[in-house]
Amino acid sequence: MTKPPARNALDRRTDPIFVGYLPTPLRDRRFLMVWIPILLWGFVLLAIGLSLDQTSPGDGTWDTGNLLTLEGEVVPGTYPVLRVADPGSKKGVRSWLMVEQGKFGTQARVEALLDPTTSVDSFPVRARGFRIERDGRPMLELLPGKDGLQRLKNQRLGALPSAESSLQDPSQYQGEIVDAKCWLGVMKPGAGKPHKACATLCIGGGVPPMMVWFDESGHRRRAVLVGQSGESVVDRIRSFIADPVEITGRLEQRDDLFFLRLGEAPEALRRTH
Repeated sequence: MTKPPARNALDRRTDPIFVGYLPTPLRDRRFLMVWIPILLWGFVLLAIGLSLDQTSPGDGTWDTGNLLTLEGEVVPGTYPVLRVADPGSKKGVRSWLMVEQGKFGTQARVEALLDPTTSVDSFPVRARGFRIERDGRPMLELLPGKDGLQRLKNQRLGALPSAESSLQDPSQYQGEIVDAKCWLGVMKPGAGKPHKACATLCIGGGVPPMMVWFDESGHRRRAVLVGQSGESVVDRIRSFIADPVEITGRLEQRDDLFFLRLGEAPEALRRTH
């Protein structure tokens, strides 16, 4: 019986095994030349697809590089508002929500400036802080201490237009409850499940809760969320923050700022998912 000819174990023509110090076998080279570009382009397309599928963090800004000084009148309340003359706006006035640094509202600071011997709807102030803004809605993060908010005494400000208010009939709004400070620009994202814990802490600390939704025309709307008499509804909404919800309430416009008065019935606030 004739024996087959001996075969060289390192002969690349007959044995495709890879040896590190020898040239790559032809069959392996063909495989790698086809699949490496395919895999690389596949990962590139996957990365592009995933990035396009992400929710936009929004165009909010938090301008800590420019210190603002504003003079106007503060309207005390559950969420104090600073009214500043603005000839360029439709109503001649611009409303600024205010917050402290960190996760706190300005209720305590404004109350400390009230005169207990008199009752006023507003009083003149000088406010200093940093602008937070999104979709044309400004907020002022006050400096700490007396420099942040000073009551002006014996000083007349430029004439401010009288406050205007209108209240709509009850309606349903589907959207999300966010904390105004983060959503307007301090955090990105400032909404959704990733931000739920932060939003809950902010709203619990006095930062205004805000309902954000899209109207029938596809325009994004937002309104500060309060009770039927303008009171805080933090305890009621706490477990609904950052979830998709439907709210039944009355939309109120005060100058250029909107408030949503949550209905009193339990079914006025419910999850939609």
